[in-house]
Formats: sequence, C-alpha cells, structure tokens
Amino acid sequence: MDIVIGKPNENRELEKIYTQNERIPTGSIRGFCFVAQAPGQAGANADVAASTAGAQPREVEYYNTFKYPPPVWISKEGSGEGRFPLMGAALMLRGVKIGPKAPMDRPGFKIYNGGLYPFAGHWFGMLSERLQFRNNDPFACKIVISALDGGKVIEDAAMEAFALTSPNGIIGELTAWNKHTEPGGSNTLTGWQLKARHQLTPAIRQMGVYNIVCKRHAWQQAYYIVVDNPYIAVSSNGHNGWGKFSIDQIPVGRHKLEAWHPAFEMAQKTIDVDIRDTESTAVTIEFKPAGK
Repeated sequence: MDIVIGKPNENRELEKIYTQNERIPTGSIRGFCFVAQAPGQAGANADVAASTAGAQPREVEYYNTFKYPPPVWISKEGSGEGRFPLMGAALMLRGVKIGPKAPMDRPGFKIYNGGLYPFAGHWFGMLSERLQFRNNDPFACKIVISALDGGKVIEDAAMEAFALTSPNGIIGELTAWNKHTEPGGSNTLTGWQLKARHQLTPAIRQMGVYNIVCKRHAWQQAYYIVVDNPYIAVSSNGHNGWGKFSIDQIPVGRHKLEAWHPAFEMAQKTIDVDIRDTESTAVTIEFKPAGK
C-alpha cells in the first residue's frame, strides 16, 4: 500500500506533490563539493552591544559570555589538487514525485546560548509545513522570515523569553533568573525548571530559500529551504568527510540535482544524475563565489 505524505488536517497540500512508495527500485548519490580557490580568513566575532536592539538590563552581558564567530565554509583539509572542500552546501533533487523515503519531521529552529540553530542539523522543510521556533534564552527575540529572492515577509513575530517554573507550577519573572545568576548569589531557584517558549509560523506554501533573522539580535541569522520531496543533503563539515554528501533511496531514473549556498553558487545551474538500481552514482560539484 502506498503511503501519501501529509499530517491529517494539517499538510494535505503535499498529497498532490509527493507520494511514499517503498516498493520501487532505488539507488544513491555520493558527492563532493569544492571550490578551486584557497580559503580566506574568518572575520571577527559579532559585536553584541552594537547588534542588540533595546537591550534590557544584563542582556548584553549575558550574550557576551558566548562567542559568535562567522561561519567557515571552506576547509584546507580534503582532496588536494587545487580542490578545497566546501561545507554547508544544501543539495536537493527537484521534481521527485514518488519514492520510498519518508518525509522529514516538522522543521524548527531553537534559540540557545544566543545562537539560532536548526533542530535536525539541516535547513530543510516540506512544502506547506509550518515552521517551529523555540526560545531557550532568557531574553525576548523578534523573528522575521522573508523570501530570499523577493523579500516577501512570511512571518514577523515576537518570541518571549523562556519561563521559569517552580515545583508547584508558578511561573517566575526574568528578575528571578537574574538573581539566580548573579555572581556569588545564593541559589534561590532550587527545583525550578526552564520552560522554553514554542511558536509556530503559518504554513509556507512556496518553495525556495528563506532568510531568518532576529531584529533584536542581528547575529542570530539562519536560512530555511522549502522543498517538495525529502531527497536532500548538506555537504559535511568533516564528520563524514570534508565537503562530502550522500542521498539514499533515490528512485531509479534521471534526476536534476540543484544546490544552494549562502556565499557560493554552482559553476553550472543544475546537474543531471542517472540513478541505477542498487548502484551508487558519484557526483563532483564545483562552486564559485556568488555573483562572479
């Protein structure tokens, strides 16, 4: 029996786009992303004081306890031969309408120790899915989501700071958290728990890349990519080989492979990949600085 993807009464639009069928023959892709130039030097850490709008007492002090260095996209490790592995490239197959791979779980991002991070370690979500945010920090955020290609704002919402909950269920104030963290102060919140704030966006019904940024903390920025099928990957930062990626359970046939990166672009727009039953297809993708 085929399984049609979509949560009941929540994401039914996806039923017309992608169907899960575990019986069809499949193959896989093993790929490598690189740039043909030497790595540049990373920039400075984010200036917390200059990047925090309307700071509350102790807010800048709190965020200054963490470091927010700019991302490093290119590795000096890897293949040699003038090929420098590129990390953080988002790879996706376009137009796959049926396959054995299950859909991704509901996507989401968390604010934690001043950073903005995806729940599952990647930036993807299925078409018509709602995006979840969770604030684990003690200060409010102002999250804005906008389409990267046109600037259309999808969401502009405030996110409250986390709540402090006592053993008897009383919600504490931010001032109580401040007292708890004062150097040398007594622990007045023994037995209390941090309760993260959760928030859902409206369903996002257009594929593409979206920019996520906090208006109050400008260094909190991420990207979100809406796709119509679960055949996605991100080039590795070294855990599975510098610049490498893999996509499994791909239906047999010819598929178009696309990629997106915050700072680089593919040397050619798309790559046609032929997938054969039970075989692994090797793909090497060259990137260049965006706009060059």
